[in-house]
Amino acid sequence: AQGGNLNVTVPAGTFTDPDGDTLTLSATLADGTALPSWLSFNPATGTFSGTPANGDVGSLTIKVTATDGSNASVSTTFGLTVTNVNDAPVVSTPIPPQNVAQGGGFNFTVPDGTFSDPDGDTLTLSATLANGSPLPNWLRFDPAIGTFSGTPGNADVGTLVIRVTATDGSNTSISTSFGLTVTNANDAPVVATPIPPQSVAQGGGFNFTVPDGTFSDPDGDTLTLSATLANGSPLPSWLRFDPTIGTFSGTPGNADVGTLVIRVTATDGSNTSISTSFGLTVTNVNDAPVVATPIPPQNVTQGGGFNFTVPDGTFSDPDGDTLTLSATLANGSPLPSWLRFDPTIGTFSGTPGNADAGTLVIRVTATDGSNTSISTSFGLTVTNVNDVPVVATPIPPQNVAQGGGFNFTVPDGTFSDPDGDTLTLSATLANGSPLPSWLRFDPTIGTFSGTPGNADVGTLVIRVTATDGSNTSISTSFGLTVTSSFVSSDPQFKANDGIGRTPPASDTRQLFTQDATVALPALDGLIANPSLGSFTVGNDGAPKSVMSAIFATGRQNTEGGTLPTSQMAGTFGRGAASGIGINFDSTLGSFPSFSKDPALGGTSSLASTFSGIYLPSLKPMEVFSGGSWKDIPLDGANNAMNSTDDGTGRSVAFTPSLHQQLQQIGDSKQQRLAAIEQALQESGQQQG
Repeated sequence: AQGGNLNVTVPAGTFTDPDGDTLTLSATLADGTALPSWLSFNPATGTFSGTPANGDVGSLTIKVTATDGSNASVSTTFGLTVTNVNDAPVVSTPIPPQNVAQGGGFNFTVPDGTFSDPDGDTLTLSATLANGSPLPNWLRFDPAIGTFSGTPGNADVGTLVIRVTATDGSNTSISTSFGLTVTNANDAPVVATPIPPQSVAQGGGFNFTVPDGTFSDPDGDTLTLSATLANGSPLPSWLRFDPTIGTFSGTPGNADVGTLVIRVTATDGSNTSISTSFGLTVTNVNDAPVVATPIPPQNVTQGGGFNFTVPDGTFSDPDGDTLTLSATLANGSPLPSWLRFDPTIGTFSGTPGNADAGTLVIRVTATDGSNTSISTSFGLTVTNVNDVPVVATPIPPQNVAQGGGFNFTVPDGTFSDPDGDTLTLSATLANGSPLPSWLRFDPTIGTFSGTPGNADVGTLVIRVTATDGSNTSISTSFGLTVTSSFVSSDPQFKANDGIGRTPPASDTRQLFTQDATVALPALDGLIANPSLGSFTVGNDGAPKSVMSAIFATGRQNTEGGTLPTSQMAGTFGRGAASGIGINFDSTLGSFPSFSKDPALGGTSSLASTFSGIYLPSLKPMEVFSGGSWKDIPLDGANNAMNSTDDGTGRSVAFTPSLHQQLQQIGDSKQQRLAAIEQALQESGQQQG
């Protein structure tokens, strides 16, 4: 162990010599270097001896060599461990005294090198007062960084003796102490107890001493008193103050009636001061205020801002008292909520509403310091300004069936008028146009009546206007829908005289055959040069879907020119019977895809295009989707179209290639083909 005596002899028999030679022993460290200074080896006796110190703690590997007479040798090694014995830490450098001013921040770190440990142990720091008591509340110590911090107050002035302790890993410790002096900083005096208000009657003697305990000084300084008015002005001539005894004395006259605010100041030896104020009221034999000038009548318009200040000179007080103003209605009730009165400046302000029209009688009261008062009244007239009627409850949408009688009265409460005016009703369409001829409106009872015809099917937006006696009006609109007895859907063409055949049930759409004579209804020239014929949808056994022979129509153009899309977009063409078609595309968009559900519902933007066409109660038909139109070059070499020259131009028929077959989902003998949505949308496209 560190500090212990070592005495070890190489055991007999450690080495042997085959020749029986005498062996000579020697010793070094395992690497051949000399033994440490504390360790000696006696080769004659083969003994190691010595006393290791703290710096020798650790393990050594020692080599022992035996040499015979022929200088032949052999070696062996062994380990020698010096175990540590803990050494207490020591104070290397005492901590010097420290200082901090009262109210100042204190921050101090125990210097490196204050403590050291012979064993090199890490030391843990702690701090208390020298007597072992905890540090005062204002002072904190962070043992992780060895730092003191905090701000002392006035009560902490003085000197602390602080003990700092360093403890090693074996809980052995050492302490050192230092002085921490908190120096005093002057503290201002404080007002401990405010001076209560005082009073004296006019002509009576006033004698008042500032009470003991009104002021105190944290430092115990002697305080000097002085007195002025609250604004710093000298005391009035009738009032004296003796600073040596803190006494006020004097006799006020009639001109002194009123209230003084007196400020008393206490100053310490460092010329730091504090003040407190108190009121001194001089009372007299009171005279009531008088009304010197009545307030004239006032006017304000409804919705206009009213701002009126009670004129100076309206009231006066024989005693010169300061008068406090207040205001109520003439019967003593509070002012209405719209009207405010500021007694500090004597001003009325506010904005009256419609409900406030009329005349108020307002009473203004002036009260003196003795609570004696006088009042005067004036009239305030609020003149009415017309208010626009308002829509209280919008009119809900209405419905009537074509051919049915419509009778509807604008509900009471639809309109209201803030002024209570009687309202006159009128009605037009939403754009200001007159009502249609079938619909009448009686303004005296607010009732619509009439019977719509077939041409009136659709929705009207009707505007009802309410006008008050000042010709100010408000309007609200509602929708009136005239419903048809027919189902509204996309326009269809009828294929007559067909012999129906239901498509086979299959997950994959199959083609089926049906012959029919196609008749196009008269559309007032919207489809030019219609060609009547039949269409056949055949099953060629292939999985593809094709459509052929729908409609044919012609359009004239000069040979070699290009037939614009705008002219062909609405044209149905006649296609080849094979499934090899030509896909056309353009910016006009694709064919629409119409939903077959619900069976009897639906509307379309095309419905108004084909006016006068109404559908019976048949289920619609699912139609093709995919494919679109494009410009068609007019030259005979293009075998994607059929063309003939009639001497005036070229008649063209063409075919879209459709990616989805036509399916029957309605009556097999009354097929209907839905029109293409793009067809006839613009006037430039209204040709077959």
